[in-house]
Amino acid sequence: DNRIRVSGVGGLVRARNLRSIDGEIIEQRIVRKANKWFCQLVVDVPQPEHIRAPRQAVGIDVGLKTFASLSDGREIANPKFGHAATRKLAHAHRLVSRTNKGSRNRRKAVARLQRVYLRLSNLRHNFTHQESRMIATTYGIIAVEDLKIANMVRGRFAKSILDACWSQFIFQLGYKVESTGGLFVKVDPS
Repeated sequence: DNRIRVSGVGGLVRARNLRSIDGEIIEQRIVRKANKWFCQLVVDVPQPEHIRAPRQAVGIDVGLKTFASLSDGREIANPKFGHAATRKLAHAHRLVSRTNKGSRNRRKAVARLQRVYLRLSNLRHNFTHQESRMIATTYGIIAVEDLKIANMVRGRFAKSILDACWSQFIFQLGYKVESTGGLFVKVDPS
């Protein structure tokens, strides 16, 4: 009935975009992001019994000009979401800095800034999910450079590297490949 039980609140709370849950619920978190409430569930999902045999192999090189270059010649363009949202972010930050601390207008301006950051985060998250799913279902053996991204963001390309969200992409690619029965390998970059 699009309702969820939240302990401490009492009774059932109306919810939207509920999905069916395949597994045992271990933990429930209620999170507030940009004046919206989200329910996060940690679920123990059973492993699939049928595992497909590995298909073709591919190596992936992440970059800044192109998001990823595959060893079979295919390239994934870098959407540069952060670069595209620079003006909106600057405008939202300016609105916050022009208001008085503790005022109602400041709360509104901060909420507007949070919405811009949330949209930017959602765009990046959606992009990495789509691309990692496409690669995980197409290839059986995937090799990626084992980059030390935390060290790389100390340089002058830090903003571009963080905008490309390589860590998120590699993490998502890893668990999706394993769920399809493929092999995911991190290779020493040297």
